[in-house]
Amino acid sequence: MKTKILQEKLNECLLNIERVVGKDTTLPILNNILLKTEKNLLTLSATNLETGVVWKILSKNEKDGNIALPAQAFANFINSLPNKSIEITVDGFLATISCEGRKSVFKGLATDEFPALPINTENEPLIINSKVFCESLSQVVSFTSISSIKPEITGVYLVISKEFMKIVATDSFRLGEKTLNLSSTEKTIKDARAIILPQRAVREIVALFGAYNKDIKIYFTPNQITIELMMEEIQQPKIQFVTQLIEGEFPDYEAIIPTKSSLAAVFSKKEFINHIKSASLFSTKCKFYKSRTQRYMYLWSRYWLEWSLLLFGDHYTI
Repeated sequence: MKTKILQEKLNECLLNIERVVGKDTTLPILNNILLKTEKNLLTLSATNLETGVVWKILSKNEKDGNIALPAQAFANFINSLPNKSIEITVDGFLATISCEGRKSVFKGLATDEFPALPINTENEPLIINSKVFCESLSQVVSFTSISSIKPEITGVYLVISKEFMKIVATDSFRLGEKTLNLSSTEKTIKDARAIILPQRAVREIVALFGAYNKDIKIYFTPNQITIELMMEEIQQPKIQFVTQLIEGEFPDYEAIIPTKSSLAAVFSKKEFINHIKSASLFSTKCKFYKSRTQRYMYLWSRYWLEWSLLLFGDHYTI
């Protein structure tokens, strides 16, 4: 294997896929990133067996081949190099990396042990703008539960139909719901679906695709989804992300949402958030006391907010 590639392109890829690398002592191969050259592409893959990512970069290949390199050491080294052309040459299990008078040799592993990622792009996909999708996910992901007692609420619930997508998360105390209109998207799915995405997978999706303002394709299978972002230069996927889904039935959250209210309040969102930030300083538990914080909230006229903390102080907003 022998290839040349710009440091900037390779570094961007490694900074993103290194997060997916598994920290598994029983399967050392999961601590590595798979590099493969074919035609004019360098393909890098990483997985933790629950999620996986494939990232393709245009490169100048002189010889096709593959190798698995230690993820953290390789990523840190590439990050330390100047933004110049990098040459990677593989001979057996040794990878020689050269850049601007610097040369280093990494010991790799056989690629036969690296798990094949179950990427499935055969079914009809849902096409949606990546920025809109990721912003919606980020708005509700913090409402997920961290307890393993109810695994179905440790993830984000997606209900998808031809017209809309509902993105929901709850930890039994809080609930967040975001509704997206799919009528303006390029293509929707024929059959309605409901899935639960793991919290870690949601955060990876936001990190991988959130910076782009382009269409992504989402492919569905019974127990996983594959998300794909295409290259601009050629008809090849730039990023492919696959994740397992959480099995189980999400709670009937709509049954607990009130349909009527006896009181409505209208106020400036920005001003209200600023007051919340000020009051929150007094609602935090004092590190010198183990007693629970006592908090009170009242709404009166325009709005009246009072949060009280024993043994620390009070804050009032009128």
